[in-house]
Order: sequence, then C-alpha cells, then structure tokens
Amino acid sequence: MQIPKVSLDLRHKLVSLPPLIFHRRVQKDAPGTRSPIYGSVRIADIMKHLQDSYAITLAPSDAVVCFKEPGQSNSIRQIGQWTAEVRLKNGDVVPLAIHVEKQSKETAA
Repeated sequence: MQIPKVSLDLRHKLVSLPPLIFHRRVQKDAPGTRSPIYGSVRIADIMKHLQDSYAITLAPSDAVVCFKEPGQSNSIRQIGQWTAEVRLKNGDVVPLAIHVEKQSKETAA
C-alpha cells in the first residue's frame, strides 16, 4: 500500500514547525502559572494560524486537529504549554506544540 503524497508532504511540514504561540489577556484575579485567559484558543484559531503564518491548509479530507490532553474540551482556556494533534488520513499523528502566553502591551497592538 502506498502512502498518499499529500500526507507525507503535510507531515513533513507539520513536524518542522516551531511551537505555535498565541497571546491572550490574563484574568486579573488568577494566581498561578496556568492563569485563566480572556478569549480561548480554539481549533479554528490553530488552523487559521497555520494558514496565515505557514501557508498550511488542513482540509478535513486530509487531516483532523484535536487537543491531546485528556478531558480537554475544544478550546484552551489557560496560560501554559499545550499539545494539539493533527491526525492525517494515512493514520499518522503529528503533535503540535501550543504556547499560550500572557499578552503584553507590545503584543496588544
């Protein structure tokens, strides 16, 4: 059985990506390293970031993105480092590092 070329090319692009960084405002009364944020990071945000920053389009026929952490809903709601998975149509699973960082005054503009 031959592995589809789309899956191999897409896998290579995804594996070579640096962590995807998202900046969000932190809720004021939130102590700790995993502070709640305003404006969650959703699967759609990840897909848009891949398209806008890396020209990678994840068509539903080629790949599905989901969050790796057990029990996690369809969005990230806290500051921290997370993992999303891209499940390719050939069965491969490629992890994506997601970093949600506190939005500074410089990144707010």
